Amino acid sequence: VAVIEGNEIHYTEYEAANEQLTEVYKLETGRSDFDEEMTNQLRNQVWSMLVMDYTMRAQAEKIGMDVTKEELSNLSIGNNPHQLILQRRAFYDETGNFNSGYLKNFLASLEQEPENAEQAELINQYKNYWNFWENTLRLQYLQEKYTDLLSKAITANNIDAKYSFLARQEA
Repeated sequence: VAVIEGNEIHYTEYEAANEQLTEVYKLETGRSDFDEEMTNQLRNQVWSMLVMDYTMRAQAEKIGMDVTKEELSNLSIGNNPHQLILQRRAFYDETGNFNSGYLKNFLASLEQEPENAEQAELINQYKNYWNFWENTLRLQYLQEKYTDLLSKAITANNIDAKYSFLARQEA
Protein backbone atom coordinates (compact mmCIF):
# COMPACT_ATOMS: atom_id res chain seq x y z
CA VAL A 1 0.00 0.00 0.00
CA ALA A 2 2.75 2.45 0.99
CA VAL A 3 6.14 2.95 2.59
CA ILE A 4 6.37 4.86 5.88
CA GLU A 5 9.76 5.60 7.41
CA GLY A 6 11.27 2.89 5.21
CA ASN A 7 8.72 0.27 6.31
CA GLU A 8 6.50 -1.32 3.70
CA ILE A 9 2.85 -1.25 4.70
CA HIS A 10 1.12 -4.27 3.21
CA TYR A 11 -2.56 -4.35 2.44
CA THR A 12 -3.05 -7.14 5.00
CA GLU A 13 -1.64 -4.94 7.79
CA TYR A 14 -3.90 -2.06 6.77
CA GLU A 15 -6.96 -4.31 6.55
CA ALA A 16 -6.21 -5.93 9.93
CA ALA A 17 -5.96 -2.48 11.53
CA ASN A 18 -9.18 -1.45 9.79
CA GLU A 19 -11.02 -4.54 11.03
CA GLN A 20 -9.72 -3.96 14.57
CA LEU A 21 -10.88 -0.33 14.61
CA THR A 22 -14.24 -1.33 13.16
CA GLU A 23 -14.71 -3.91 15.92
CA VAL A 24 -13.74 -1.33 18.56
CA TYR A 25 -16.34 1.08 17.21
CA LYS A 26 -18.94 -1.69 17.16
CA LEU A 27 -18.25 -2.49 20.81
CA GLU A 28 -18.19 1.14 21.89
CA THR A 29 -21.28 2.27 20.00
CA GLY A 30 -23.32 -0.94 20.05
CA ARG A 31 -23.84 -0.53 16.32
CA SER A 32 -22.83 -2.92 13.59
CA ASP A 33 -24.23 -1.05 10.60
CA PHE A 34 -21.93 1.61 9.22
CA ASP A 35 -22.81 3.71 6.23
CA GLU A 36 -20.29 4.55 3.53
CA GLU A 37 -19.32 7.84 5.18
CA MET A 38 -18.54 6.15 8.50
CA THR A 39 -16.63 3.38 6.73
CA ASN A 40 -14.51 6.01 4.95
CA GLN A 41 -13.91 7.86 8.22
CA LEU A 42 -12.71 4.64 9.84
CA ARG A 43 -10.41 3.90 6.91
CA ASN A 44 -8.95 7.42 7.06
CA GLN A 45 -8.48 7.12 10.79
CA VAL A 46 -6.68 3.78 10.34
CA TRP A 47 -4.35 5.34 7.79
CA SER A 48 -3.62 8.32 10.05
CA MET A 49 -2.92 5.98 12.94
CA LEU A 50 -0.52 3.87 10.88
CA VAL A 51 1.36 6.95 9.70
CA MET A 52 1.56 8.30 13.26
CA ASP A 53 2.61 4.93 14.64
CA TYR A 54 5.46 4.39 12.20
CA THR A 55 6.73 7.98 12.23
CA MET A 56 6.49 8.40 16.00
CA ARG A 57 8.16 5.07 16.71
CA ALA A 58 10.96 5.89 14.27
CA GLN A 59 11.62 9.29 15.86
CA ALA A 60 11.43 7.93 19.40
CA GLU A 61 13.70 5.03 18.53
CA LYS A 62 16.36 7.44 17.24
CA ILE A 63 16.63 9.02 20.69
CA GLY A 64 16.04 5.85 22.70
CA MET A 65 12.60 6.87 23.98
CA ASP A 66 9.97 4.27 24.80
CA VAL A 67 6.95 3.66 27.01
CA THR A 68 7.78 1.06 29.65
CA LYS A 69 5.39 -1.64 30.87
CA GLU A 70 5.30 0.11 34.24
CA GLU A 71 4.33 3.43 32.63
CA LEU A 72 1.65 1.73 30.56
CA SER A 73 0.26 -0.04 33.60
CA ASN A 74 0.23 3.19 35.60
CA LEU A 75 -1.50 5.00 32.73
CA SER A 76 -4.25 2.41 32.57
CA ILE A 77 -4.83 1.04 36.09
CA GLY A 78 -2.72 3.37 38.24
CA ASN A 79 -3.98 5.99 40.66
CA ASN A 80 -4.33 8.57 37.91
CA PRO A 81 -5.35 6.85 34.63
CA HIS A 82 -4.75 8.59 31.32
CA GLN A 83 -7.63 10.56 29.82
CA LEU A 84 -7.85 8.06 26.96
CA ILE A 85 -8.76 5.32 29.44
CA LEU A 86 -11.03 7.56 31.51
CA GLN A 87 -13.12 8.23 28.37
CA ARG A 88 -13.95 4.57 27.74
CA ARG A 89 -17.63 4.19 28.55
CA ALA A 90 -17.13 0.46 28.97
CA PHE A 91 -15.60 1.25 32.37
CA TYR A 92 -18.29 3.66 33.60
CA ASP A 93 -20.46 2.76 36.55
CA GLU A 94 -24.21 3.34 36.80
CA THR A 95 -23.64 6.98 37.79
CA GLY A 96 -21.78 7.63 34.53
CA ASN A 97 -18.35 7.94 36.13
CA PHE A 98 -15.17 6.02 35.41
CA ASN A 99 -14.79 3.09 37.79
CA SER A 100 -11.31 1.58 38.10
CA GLY A 101 -12.85 -1.56 39.59
CA TYR A 102 -14.77 -2.13 36.36
CA LEU A 103 -11.56 -1.81 34.39
CA LYS A 104 -9.70 -4.20 36.70
CA ASN A 105 -12.55 -6.73 36.47
CA PHE A 106 -12.54 -6.36 32.69
CA LEU A 107 -8.79 -7.03 32.53
CA ALA A 108 -9.15 -10.02 34.85
CA SER A 109 -11.89 -11.42 32.60
CA LEU A 110 -9.43 -11.45 29.70
CA GLU A 111 -7.39 -14.07 31.57
CA GLN A 112 -10.33 -16.42 32.20
CA GLU A 113 -10.44 -19.82 30.59
CA PRO A 114 -13.47 -19.86 28.25
CA GLU A 115 -16.15 -22.43 29.01
CA ASN A 116 -17.48 -22.63 25.46
CA ALA A 117 -16.88 -21.34 21.93
CA GLU A 118 -19.19 -18.36 22.39
CA GLN A 119 -17.35 -17.22 25.50
CA ALA A 120 -14.00 -17.78 23.75
CA GLU A 121 -15.12 -15.54 20.89
CA LEU A 122 -16.31 -12.87 23.34
CA ILE A 123 -13.04 -12.97 25.29
CA ASN A 124 -11.14 -12.69 21.99
CA GLN A 125 -13.23 -9.63 21.02
CA TYR A 126 -12.50 -8.04 24.40
CA LYS A 127 -8.78 -8.80 24.07
CA ASN A 128 -8.71 -7.13 20.66
CA TYR A 129 -10.60 -4.17 22.13
CA TRP A 130 -8.12 -3.82 24.98
CA ASN A 131 -5.09 -4.33 22.71
CA PHE A 132 -6.33 -1.52 20.49
CA TRP A 133 -6.67 0.93 23.40
CA GLU A 134 -3.42 -0.19 24.99
CA ASN A 135 -1.54 0.36 21.72
CA THR A 136 -3.30 3.69 21.18
CA LEU A 137 -2.40 4.72 24.73
CA ARG A 138 1.23 3.69 24.22
CA LEU A 139 1.46 5.73 21.03
CA GLN A 140 -0.30 8.76 22.47
CA TYR A 141 1.85 8.78 25.61
CA LEU A 142 4.99 8.33 23.52
CA GLN A 143 3.94 11.36 21.48
CA GLU A 144 3.27 13.32 24.70
CA LYS A 145 6.72 12.43 26.06
CA TYR A 146 8.38 13.34 22.76
CA THR A 147 6.53 16.66 22.51
CA ASP A 148 7.37 17.47 26.13
CA LEU A 149 11.04 16.76 25.46
CA LEU A 150 11.03 19.01 22.39
CA SER A 151 9.26 21.83 24.20
CA LYS A 152 11.86 21.75 26.97
CA ALA A 153 14.71 21.63 24.46
CA ILE A 154 13.45 24.60 22.48
CA THR A 155 12.77 27.02 25.33
CA ALA A 156 15.05 30.00 25.66
CA ASN A 157 17.65 30.01 28.40
CA ASN A 158 19.12 33.02 30.24
CA ILE A 159 21.91 33.51 27.70
CA ASP A 160 19.45 33.45 24.76
CA ALA A 161 17.22 35.95 26.56
CA LYS A 162 20.18 38.27 27.27
CA TYR A 163 21.37 38.25 23.64
CA SER A 164 17.82 38.82 22.42
CA PHE A 165 17.43 41.78 24.78
CA LEU A 166 20.78 43.28 23.71
CA ALA A 167 19.94 42.82 20.02
CA ARG A 168 16.66 44.70 20.48
CA GLN A 169 18.50 47.51 22.29
CA GLU A 170 20.96 47.95 19.41
CA ALA A 171 18.27 47.99 16.73
